[in-house]
Amino acid sequence: MGISSYLGPEEKTHWKVYINLRSKLNPKIRVQKAEQGIESKGKAERREKELLEECQREIFKKEGSMPTFGEIVNKWEKYLRDLGANQENTIDDYVSPLRIWCTSLFPKIANEINKQDVRLVVQEMALADKSNAYQNKILNYIRRVYHWGKEEGLIRGGLENITSGLKINRFEEKAPEVLTAKEIEHLLHQAYCRENKWYPIWKTAFLTGMRSGELYALKWTDIDFVNDVIVVSKSFNKRMRTTKSTKSGYFRTVPMNQSLKELFLSLQPNSKTDFVLPRIREWSMGLQAQELRKFCIEIGIRSVKFHTLRACFATHLLNEGVSLTTVMKVAGWRELSTVQKYTRLSGIHERGATNCLDRLTPPSNTENIINFYNNG
Repeated sequence: MGISSYLGPEEKTHWKVYINLRSKLNPKIRVQKAEQGIESKGKAERREKELLEECQREIFKKEGSMPTFGEIVNKWEKYLRDLGANQENTIDDYVSPLRIWCTSLFPKIANEINKQDVRLVVQEMALADKSNAYQNKILNYIRRVYHWGKEEGLIRGGLENITSGLKINRFEEKAPEVLTAKEIEHLLHQAYCRENKWYPIWKTAFLTGMRSGELYALKWTDIDFVNDVIVVSKSFNKRMRTTKSTKSGYFRTVPMNQSLKELFLSLQPNSKTDFVLPRIREWSMGLQAQELRKFCIEIGIRSVKFHTLRACFATHLLNEGVSLTTVMKVAGWRELSTVQKYTRLSGIHERGATNCLDRLTPPSNTENIINFYNNG
């Protein structure tokens, strides 16, 4: 195996490449390739590398040991579980998205996957309106699996970095979904009139800004009817089926207005458990977002997810003049950056900023507006 030179026609130096590769698993399996008439040593070296990879692929095929990307993912999952370094749900977080978005990669021989194959996965996620951050996360998972496969000797040959050159801008901010005051009123009114089982949950979510897990874990002992406050100190984790501390890690108190107090007092006589809100099967399964979206479509308002009620809580409080610091404390946000998007959405800091320009523009007679759309 190697490169050698020889004199060709017209006494010009040419180069030839010879590859002789034998299987390490079965010495009887051998592949040979040769090529001559190459004009330069540099081209011969590049061609040697290409022929070597071709021989390796043929060896793997003859050995029957060329795993697909799907097989690599399965082996990686088993490795993680055997290692025991990650919780079961964390491993699922890694593997499940790969099984969802990499269906086109799974049947491919791992060392034959190219960057265009991975680019198509990214395009599919973009078409599904997945965020840039999510796309980067999946790319990282693909990279990790592929790199692990090469380290373990499962992938021989192929690209060194399967995702190099695939750049996705990490910064991306969309305006948060927030229902208007009329939409909130319509949502709760319709839910009440139709005796929707989610009504007390949706109303409590909007009036407290509590997260879904915090609402699910709320008990009657957390309600102080004398001082009209709710103590939020725990959250339900549906995946682990356990109750833990809140996301921020500390307890907080949420003021209870009269409307919410009356709701709780009406629920209490019929409550058969220690929990304040109804135990709805779909809620325990984590389907609260789908249920709210479905109802919004049914009553003719914008379809929003359950967490949007928390955004509505923050934005409408800011619109009513409640301070940013107070909203952060009540909702349980540690970082100012988390709640600043709601401040920008409410526009409380920008209100009236353009009023001073009124004197620079001529008054318009709204009863005699020129029709600017009739030209042409």
